[in-house]
Amino acid sequence: MLTFLIPTDFSEETFTTIKNLKALVNSGSLKIILFYSVPLPNSIIETLFLPKYKDYRGSDFQKELDKIKAEANRSDMHIHIHCQYGISEAILNHIINEYGIQFSVLSDRHSTDRELFDILKKSNAPVIHIPQGCKINTNPSVGIIIPKGYKAIPSDLQNILPSRRLFIFNESDSLVNINDKSVPVSKAASVLKEMQVNLLIEMNSKRKKSLLKKSTSANFQFEIGIPLLRVNYY
Repeated sequence: MLTFLIPTDFSEETFTTIKNLKALVNSGSLKIILFYSVPLPNSIIETLFLPKYKDYRGSDFQKELDKIKAEANRSDMHIHIHCQYGISEAILNHIINEYGIQFSVLSDRHSTDRELFDILKKSNAPVIHIPQGCKINTNPSVGIIIPKGYKAIPSDLQNILPSRRLFIFNESDSLVNINDKSVPVSKAASVLKEMQVNLLIEMNSKRKKSLLKKSTSANFQFEIGIPLLRVNYY
C-alpha cells in the first residue's frame, strides 16, 4: 500500500489535491493521511480550552471525503485525518515513520506556509508539488524530467507511475533529450503531442526557468502547455 501525507486546512484545495493524486497513482491500494497542525498555546490551561479542530468543518468535510472515496469506485483507498498540536522536524518524522509515508504532497496553497514547508524539506519523505488549478487525467502519459547525475528514476517514484506510459526527458541549453533522442526545443511541443504526453514531472527542480515550461530568446517564445508537477528529494 502506498501512503501519502497531505497537509490540510480543510479547504476545497484539499479535495482537488486528493483527486489529482488518485488520478496520478498507479497502485491497487492507496492511503492518504490528511495532516492538520494547530499552533501550540501559551499555557497548559489554554490547551484544555483550545479546540484541536479549530477550522474543521465537521460533518460537511467528512461528507466530501466520503464522496471522493465513492467516486473513486475503489474500496482500497483509505483517508485518515491526523491532527497535531505544534509541528517540528522530530514530530513530522515520527508521523512519517508511524504511518509508513512514502511522499508528502503539497499544493501551491500550502507551499506558502514557510514553517511547514521548511520542516517538510527536512523530513524523511520526498515532496510532490502540485500546482493550483492543475487537473491530472486518470492514468496519464507521463514525462519525467530528470536532472544531471540521475541515470534512472528513483524506485519509489517509479512505483506510483504508470510505467508503460513513461518517458524520460533531459534538458541542455537548446535541446530536449527524449528517450535518448535529442530534439530541438522548437520541436519539443509537436514531439510531445505525437507521444500523447499529457503530464510532466520535474525532479529536483532548482532552476526558476525550464525549457519545457517556458523558454524565451530574442527570436521566439515557447510554452509547452502541459501540467507540470515537481518532485523534490531534499
